[in-house]
Amino acid sequence: MPGTGYAWGWLPNGEAFCHEDRDENNNPSGELSTQGCYKEGGVLGFGQTIVSRLTFPNTLGIAIGNEFEHNPGMQQHIPIIKAYARDMKKFMSECNTHDDSPSKG
Repeated sequence: MPGTGYAWGWLPNGEAFCHEDRDENNNPSGELSTQGCYKEGGVLGFGQTIVSRLTFPNTLGIAIGNEFEHNPGMQQHIPIIKAYARDMKKFMSECNTHDDSPSKG
């Protein structure tokens, strides 16, 4: 299953998307940071939604994109991939053990 989206749940393809905050007009502002890149496209929420809707305990996983790896300005933010994988593993583990989860098993 795809772990990234296009309109929502995307990984950034340039540092212009890596700002920590947004101003009153919802424009990027503040310092550039890897955390800003991770939050910007909503990739974690997208991945969690995909996993939640599968509801099969035997789902192996999702494909985590590496699209921005090819942009030289983004190479310093590659830890986003590791953070996303870590957070998705935690979420999938919780889905598998929580009593209210349809994918418990």
